[in-house]
Amino acid sequence: MATTLPSVPTLSQRGDIECWKEAIKMYNDGLKNGSANKKYIELSGPPTTNKINSDQLMFTALDSYSRLNRKRSRGAEILIQIWHGIHHYGKAIDVFIQFDPKVASLVWGSVRVLLQITEEEEKASRIAGEGIMEIIYHVGRWEQAVAITDILSSPTTRQAIVRLYHKVVDFLVSSTNWLRKGSLKRFGISILAQKASKFEDKLKEMRAASELVDKEIQTRATLKSLDNFGIINLDVRSAMQNIDQVMDRVRQLSDTTSQLGNQLSSNSRILIDEVLKELRLLPIVTANKILDQMRDVVTVTEIRKWLALAAIDLPPVVSRADGTCDWLFSNSAFQKLMAENQENILWVQGLPGRGKSVLAGYLQGQLVSQSNRTSLFIRFQRSASTTLSTPTMAAALLIYQLLDDSAVTSGVAQATNAMSVAATNKRLKELGTLVKQFPLGPRSCSFEAIWPVAEGLMRAQQPGFNLVMDALDECTFDGPSLPAASTFLQYLSSVVRNTESKIIIFCRPDPPFALTSGEALSIKLTDQLLLHDIMIYAEKEYDRLGLPKSERDKVLEHIRLSSSGSFWWAELFLDYLGRALQMEEFQRRLDTSSLVPSITNFYRSALNDPSRPLEDDERQCRNSIFLISFQTQRPLKVSEVADALSLRQDSAEETISRLCKPLVSVQGGLFQLAHPSVRDFLDHLSKANDISLGISLGDAHSLLAEKCISALLREKRVTLDSIASFLEVNYDQAKQVPDTAQPEKGSFYDYASRFWHHHLCRIHSPSPKLLGLVCSFLDSLQFVYWAEYSRHKLSHLMGVTGPLERLKAWQSQLQERERNAMINVHQCVALSYNKLAAAYEVPRGQDTLAQWLSRMSLCDYYLNVGLAEEEAATREEVARKVHELLGPKHPVVLLSKSSIAWTRLCNGKMRAAYKIYTEVAEGRREVVGEDDAGFVEALHYQGMALYYMGDFAAALVMFTKTAAEMLRLRGSDNWSYHGAKVCHGLGLAQLGKANLSLPIIRSVFEERLQLPGSPDEITVATQASMADVQRELGYHHEAITNFQKALEIRRGSYPASNVLRMDIEIKLARTYQEAGMLQEAEDMMGEIEEGGGLQNHFERYCQVAHIKAKMALARGLVDEAIVMLQQTVVEAEQDQGNRALMWIRLDLATMLRQRNSEGDVEQASSNFDSVLKDVSGESEPGFPDEPDSPRLLALAEKALKLVRENKYAEVHQLLESEQVDWARPSDLWLWVTETVFV
Repeated sequence: MATTLPSVPTLSQRGDIECWKEAIKMYNDGLKNGSANKKYIELSGPPTTNKINSDQLMFTALDSYSRLNRKRSRGAEILIQIWHGIHHYGKAIDVFIQFDPKVASLVWGSVRVLLQITEEEEKASRIAGEGIMEIIYHVGRWEQAVAITDILSSPTTRQAIVRLYHKVVDFLVSSTNWLRKGSLKRFGISILAQKASKFEDKLKEMRAASELVDKEIQTRATLKSLDNFGIINLDVRSAMQNIDQVMDRVRQLSDTTSQLGNQLSSNSRILIDEVLKELRLLPIVTANKILDQMRDVVTVTEIRKWLALAAIDLPPVVSRADGTCDWLFSNSAFQKLMAENQENILWVQGLPGRGKSVLAGYLQGQLVSQSNRTSLFIRFQRSASTTLSTPTMAAALLIYQLLDDSAVTSGVAQATNAMSVAATNKRLKELGTLVKQFPLGPRSCSFEAIWPVAEGLMRAQQPGFNLVMDALDECTFDGPSLPAASTFLQYLSSVVRNTESKIIIFCRPDPPFALTSGEALSIKLTDQLLLHDIMIYAEKEYDRLGLPKSERDKVLEHIRLSSSGSFWWAELFLDYLGRALQMEEFQRRLDTSSLVPSITNFYRSALNDPSRPLEDDERQCRNSIFLISFQTQRPLKVSEVADALSLRQDSAEETISRLCKPLVSVQGGLFQLAHPSVRDFLDHLSKANDISLGISLGDAHSLLAEKCISALLREKRVTLDSIASFLEVNYDQAKQVPDTAQPEKGSFYDYASRFWHHHLCRIHSPSPKLLGLVCSFLDSLQFVYWAEYSRHKLSHLMGVTGPLERLKAWQSQLQERERNAMINVHQCVALSYNKLAAAYEVPRGQDTLAQWLSRMSLCDYYLNVGLAEEEAATREEVARKVHELLGPKHPVVLLSKSSIAWTRLCNGKMRAAYKIYTEVAEGRREVVGEDDAGFVEALHYQGMALYYMGDFAAALVMFTKTAAEMLRLRGSDNWSYHGAKVCHGLGLAQLGKANLSLPIIRSVFEERLQLPGSPDEITVATQASMADVQRELGYHHEAITNFQKALEIRRGSYPASNVLRMDIEIKLARTYQEAGMLQEAEDMMGEIEEGGGLQNHFERYCQVAHIKAKMALARGLVDEAIVMLQQTVVEAEQDQGNRALMWIRLDLATMLRQRNSEGDVEQASSNFDSVLKDVSGESEPGFPDEPDSPRLLALAEKALKLVRENKYAEVHQLLESEQVDWARPSDLWLWVTETVFV
């Protein structure tokens, strides 16, 4: 574990500060003109910057990380490392700052400035980030100086440290001076980037000095360890003969090596090489064990950085009032838990506000100090972060604690037997695999993948562990890849069964946990049990608030009689009294008989407080804040709320706190509900339609829709140039959008752009004002800006098509008057982009790239909504123009060719599409290489072409590769990985592995359902594919449910003739028919035929005819069914062959043979005429219209049956052995559809 630092500097730390001052003097001495130089550092006088601490540094790092994370740049990764380093060494940093604020303001004030440079260009971000990491890395050395107290007594070590500090000062002063010269973007590029080579050299000098310090410290530590060994001259044989003695010495050396391991970072390999030189004198067995341990430290460090992504938002532990909580240790149930091995789990249950979290935190602290078991702590807190309150994140946090620095020695080096060592190493390898698979952190991982690691590490703890789990009732169990509550508890129980380990669970007595813990060891936090602690707390709080001493006994007696076991009630009651300005008001509040001891009534009292009268505008503002908090789809920053409500940014926190206290918290710049019970309170008001407080929560979506659209309309940075910047970056990933073209950071625009349609589409009767705002937005330049901004944010056009399709569905459901007041959504896209293209045109007919990118974006919109024929001519012209402007291999040109290829796919020209995608892939490989998402996308669409041509095995190989590459390049939460994963499942299904396909597709669907807002296009398409696989496996009820849900969205978005809607309707009708629901199937058939889309899509016409014939057959109408199918076969032209028609031929032949009327048998065989051709070269040429031979007809029927059964290997073997082939292979091709089976 890291050494615990005292609250004041030790002698060694004071010496370190003196080293800093010596380094600053060395720096000053090297400046020209001495103190007259502007870079001269004046050590006397007060600090030149505001006081800073480690929390502020961490907040700055996280704030920059949140802005850079979407770019997936290395800068974002470095910021997480920086946050982790500051978090780990925060106390050391704060002690240093407190002892010498002047030096601290130079070092850490400069670090904070450099953290903000990560918003600039990539190279500058990297240099700044790596420079900061070097400084933080040295804090670890300084902290270790506590353990090696004589480290500065060595002249060579001290000299090396002073030299390092000199290089650090030079780097910080030079970089921050350049940074502060003016606006970074004034010259169009980061100033630091202009000086990149200079500062990279300074970084190298700092690293060289750092490595010298490492070597000196390492040498002294190693020598100190060797003193413990004495003089060892044993060779391998003698070491093995005296293994017990050697291992005792190894443990001594391991203690010191563990301290060195804490210092490892990005240059750990260099450190290991240095240590290797020092260890060559040791016996090889001993040296190898030490080096293996240090490598384990490196592995654990990298894994803990990944796990830290789950720990960043951990809520703080609330401290207890002195004299409270002590009763727990004398409680009989608790004593029984700790004394008996057969009892492993204790439940502590109580209503909200009964101090469960305080008690849990106190218990954890006592267990850490008093128990010899490993102590673990988990707190769920949905009001802080929903995404962290899951069993998956709990498992990650358990592993994070188990792999604390101490775990390296206790869990690896000091394992008591070889089996424990092997088990621990196995878990580390499993974690390493998860780190690679889920680079965005454990929240992207499934519970099933991460829990075995946590379980294995917990079982390895000797003599066991104590796990305190707080607020289990706030854990989210109803999500993708998450276990049910009962299943999670079974996992926990199995870990501690027949062990000395203990689990103490704190939660509300909610039904699932009340049932689970009914027969278990438990403590009920009753009114009587808690009264003593509540009175102690109330006395201290009363004195702290400075309330009238004359009323103290009366108030405390009222609390004793009315608190009902609730600390929260007591706190709010005292706060309620404390806000009385006059004694008369104090008495009135105390004596009022209407005050009921419930949190709900206190919330009401807080909002209706007569001592805080609100002006009308203040009351309206407060109501708006609560409406926003009630339906917001993600946590908001205070700056976002202020922007949405037009509050002053400089006083927004104070305003929100004053108006909404104590129901809302604004700490740390984040806006959130202060307690889970606030959500319960608001839910109660909403469900009861209670407007007694003047807040109509039913208006929440209306308000948010209005604020969102207003934010989109008022964005000041919307210009032709800013839109052009987004157009370019959306088609060329090498480009970057300048800050001046993006919405202001911290504004409400980011939220509004993502969720405006979500709120709007939940309003059943919009006001004329809101409809006017919507129309103004759709008919504005801001609309196009939003479209391109959204496409950039989500890296896909679904960020545009999804909201617009939801909007069309919503529009169709409005009253006629309201519907007529709206602009046609489909037409507004075409009008807006055509206007934009015209605005980019220049005199004398010169072409501009922005002009053609505008048209290209419109064409892509049509492709994404299933209208490939729209603007087909424009698409060809765009491809030609951008080719002329940019050349054949430019990324924009390659993307334009990809759009044309997709059009070919939609039109059934699969070979042409495959050829174009191959050219695009080769172009991508040549320009950017294979390690590029654009290249992988081109490969993916090559696979799509193979899939639609029926080469499912080759397609599956391609999808397997592209899914793995998309996971590596874009992460597990990206749409492109999800799409590739679904296609992998489709390939499996087509090869007869539907049972393997279903869990893959279902996992993607469940992950996408968790995305905030309404289901997007990929989610709906995935649901349709999943339903078709369920139908194939015979799960008709599940399939019908999923088809109906997907169809509900599609019907609201697309006309009846659109294939995206029609395909789901056809598959739902087929599922009804297969499930025996013939009336439902017949009704669906009628709707499809009335839609008018079948006449332009013969393959779908064949599907409908086939289903109708099967329905007739089920009703015993054999002749009618045969006539339907015969008519369809006769109507088909030679170039209209398709899979659905082939299946009709198979079933028609079966029906004819079963009817067995005159001529039926011969006609059954004739259905397979011209399906195969002889390729042996030995057959005699026949007449042009001569029917196929009986042999060819029989082989054709057999081959088609094998294809229908997905037995492609047998099909290939049959055709090869019989020397025949398909007459028209395209007859067996699929068409572009979101369903799976034809």
